Amino acid sequence: MRGAPRILQEIEKQLGIKEGQTTSDLEYSLETVACIGACGLAPVVVVDEDTHRQMKPSKISGVLEAYDK
Repeated sequence: MRGAPRILQEIEKQLGIKEGQTTSDLEYSLETVACIGACGLAPVVVVDEDTHRQMKPSKISGVLEAYDK
C-alpha cells in the first residue's frame, strides 16, 4: 500500500532485523499490520505511541534518529 513494502525494506536494512524480530539491544521490535485506521495518513510508521504519516523510505533514517538515545 502506497510504497509500504519499500518502507519495510528500508526499516529492516537500517535496524538490521526482519519483520517479527527485535534488535539485539531490545530497543526496537518490528511488526507489520494491515491497518491502524489512518488511511488518510498512509503509509504510517508507529514508534512507541507516535504516528509518523505519509512515510517514504527516505524519511526512515530521520525518524529512527529521533528515537536514538
